[in-house]
Amino acid sequence: MKGDGSREERFDVQSGIMGRALCAVVVVFAMAVACGGSSGRSDGVVVGEFEMRGVSMDPTLRDGDKVKASSYEGVTPKRGEVIVFRATTHPDRSFIKRVIGVPGDTIEISEATGDVSVNGALLEELYVSGPTECIVKCVWTLPEANNDEARQRCGSEACYFVMGDNREDPGDSADSRKGFLVTTESIVGRVEVND
Repeated sequence: MKGDGSREERFDVQSGIMGRALCAVVVVFAMAVACGGSSGRSDGVVVGEFEMRGVSMDPTLRDGDKVKASSYEGVTPKRGEVIVFRATTHPDRSFIKRVIGVPGDTIEISEATGDVSVNGALLEELYVSGPTECIVKCVWTLPEANNDEARQRCGSEACYFVMGDNREDPGDSADSRKGFLVTTESIVGRVEVND
């Protein structure tokens, strides 16, 4: 809990790279999926081991759960994957969310029902806790990858829309509903989860 009354969720991070151990505390938040389930990809290189602190990924990840983030190794994030990424405003912190939208997608949150749709198709989000609410706006269109619009809007060749699985208190969730998109360069790795 920060002194200003806002909630932060913390991760204890331990990463072993070439015999060196790096310890840091990282802030983590959740991300809700467009297509549930694990990616089915083989694990890449482990880039960090994390202990979940907080409730932002409930019910998928709970306070105290230990997870590993694996590198993407030449592939791009897919809808439904849980990722760890560095916050652009706080490069010393990382967040965890679920990818809802990939480059070129349109994400819509219904103000009436809280349903989430991607490219007009309703998402079945069995892992979500609480209703999904709009925060900044209800419709988001991501630019296609590798073009001038992506570089202008995201400052990157590609950007992603992410949300947490625990949507009980949208005011405390630091996710794309608050107006930011996650760039390819800020993604640390993916976390395998059992949805």
